Amino acid sequence: MPRVRRWFAAPLVVTLAGPAACSSSGGQRRSPIDDFAYVSRDGSACIYHVDMACPPNATCNPPPPQAVECPAGMGADVTGARVGRHGDGCVAVIPPCADLACAVPTPCPTPGAPLPALQWAVNPAGTFDDAGAGLGDRCLASPGPRTGFEGPGAPVSIVCPLPERTGFIERATPDAPCVACATPPCDPATAVAVACPDAAP
Repeated sequence: MPRVRRWFAAPLVVTLAGPAACSSSGGQRRSPIDDFAYVSRDGSACIYHVDMACPPNATCNPPPPQAVECPAGMGADVTGARVGRHGDGCVAVIPPCADLACAVPTPCPTPGAPLPALQWAVNPAGTFDDAGAGLGDRCLASPGPRTGFEGPGAPVSIVCPLPERTGFIERATPDAPCVACATPPCDPATAVAVACPDAAP
């Protein structure tokens, strides 16, 4: 019986084995990347999908969307790629590449793991005066979601990085240093270097 292939977001797997439920129709020889997962760009990260094959007129129960870091080598102008295990690690097949000969080594995705924030909104914490201005030197840094499939993270108490006690903290990548400014995106020429809110104390 022919099967209809659909993309669904995946929970906790990196690749799929090749059982009958996922085999292509027509008896054609399968490519090694046919069972690779698919990632699509969303915001500053990617969404992880699994290639599921469902019988016609059947009701499939797709797993919920999962945010992951985009594969290494997937530029901002690329909207999707294939990712899976090959050899001792993982590789990404990024268009126009279409096979393992041009695949790029990449860290294996970890669907379900929280993504490090790239931006925090900073607001006063603690007590306030009659005009509503915050008192003291403590602020709350609230991390912003990186994809449309994530909710806001829990705010972190920090020493206010700016005299105005409101603003934003940003970093370009999870491993980059953080800077603070009044209005995003921060201008590197005027932004203030600060400790990242998620840095170990």
